[in-house]
Amino acid sequence: MKKFAITLALVLSTASIVAQSPEDKAAAKAAEKARKEAVKQANARFKEGIGVGDRILLLQSEIKLEKNKADKADAAVIAAKSEEMLTLSLQSYEMINEALQTGLVDDAKKFDGYRQMEISCSRLLNNELENYQAKRPVDVVIMEKAVNGVCDAYHGEITYGKESNPLHKNIIEAAKGNLPESMKYYAYLCQFSLDAKNIEAACRAMDSYVTFPQKYPEMAQHAQVATPQIKPSQLAAMIFSAGFDAGNTEICNKYAAIALDGADENTRQFVQSRNAQLLKDQGKMDEWLTYLKSVIAADPSSSMAEIFMQQIMAYLDAKSASEIDAFTAEMVKLYPDNHTANYCRGYYLAYKADQYEQGAECFKKAYEIKPDYADAIYNCGYCYYKKAINKAAEVSGSKQKTQAAVNKAEAEVKELFRQAMPYFERLREMSPDDSDRWAGPLNTIYKNIGEKEKAQEVQAYLQ
Repeated sequence: MKKFAITLALVLSTASIVAQSPEDKAAAKAAEKARKEAVKQANARFKEGIGVGDRILLLQSEIKLEKNKADKADAAVIAAKSEEMLTLSLQSYEMINEALQTGLVDDAKKFDGYRQMEISCSRLLNNELENYQAKRPVDVVIMEKAVNGVCDAYHGEITYGKESNPLHKNIIEAAKGNLPESMKYYAYLCQFSLDAKNIEAACRAMDSYVTFPQKYPEMAQHAQVATPQIKPSQLAAMIFSAGFDAGNTEICNKYAAIALDGADENTRQFVQSRNAQLLKDQGKMDEWLTYLKSVIAADPSSSMAEIFMQQIMAYLDAKSASEIDAFTAEMVKLYPDNHTANYCRGYYLAYKADQYEQGAECFKKAYEIKPDYADAIYNCGYCYYKKAINKAAEVSGSKQKTQAAVNKAEAEVKELFRQAMPYFERLREMSPDDSDRWAGPLNTIYKNIGEKEKAQEVQAYLQ
């Protein structure tokens, strides 16, 4: 039974071959020939890259011999050979990397290729870092190749090295330590690329930095990868800024979220303010309002929430009082213990609706929440001051009045001035040099309540 099954399989296989048309056979033959040629070329390219590495070793020996001449050493010769060595290192990397990328190089050969790649790219990388230290220009194109090459080389040594081989074992162990350390080079590359005004290279470096553990999974649990020395948010904020300056909204949109993730307060304010500015510049006012409200909702007590509430107020102020009414009522309802929400509501009530009593209550709550809130203190005093002025004008303009009514009205005016007085006095204590805000009101208040000496003393600030 078993023999029959095998025979039947052979028959079916043969039938399949026989069924091929001449065209199919020719195509298959051509494809196989092309594959063999590609394998041949890839391995030849790979071998050439390894061979360039051998020439580099010869140059190293020649440089060492020249340096051993001490005082008689020719600096020009050393410089020329060093430059040639860097050129050959780049060629070696490009040849080996090109061959490896085809996937046609024998696995048994790959360890040697990655080892040579590590040596060549480390040399190139160190040269660019030395340029930076010496304040010489950094070639970010070469540095990008070097960083990619170094990281891929360590990964390749770990993947294709054999622990049983004593020569491999030490290299593998070194690569396991060097790979996570090399993550920082993408951060450097990002910064250097931005310095060179190469935003595209900075973006590629940033992307490699944040996806490092995924690209090299054997390092994902490494402590230095889990908590990188340079926060991705810092780099993303730098790229975001460069994108903003270049008017590239695509870059800004891509990196805004990363920049805000775990960012410090200054970075957060920077990104959020420019995000808002981008929307406004594009005339997307509905999206702008939605974005500002989302930032406010995320952290109503933040500095940006305060700024954004005020920006919305300024925007609505140019539209209609009813929209300011709706917005400020919404803010106080959502954030009743927020000083800015109460301040904005007080502004609407006092300055748009002439409801000074209610406005004063909102301003009072605002500075109770934030005792050093000078604007709230000023406006609370202003509400009582304005009521006193209005009441005084009302009394003086009335044609039908009894003395008793006049006396009562004057008493009400004085009482309103007395209610306003502590707020302006508090403002004076807080900002003695800012007399424009408190000297005029205090002068009027003191005169009206009979504090002549105080009025004369404050008068000096008005002259």
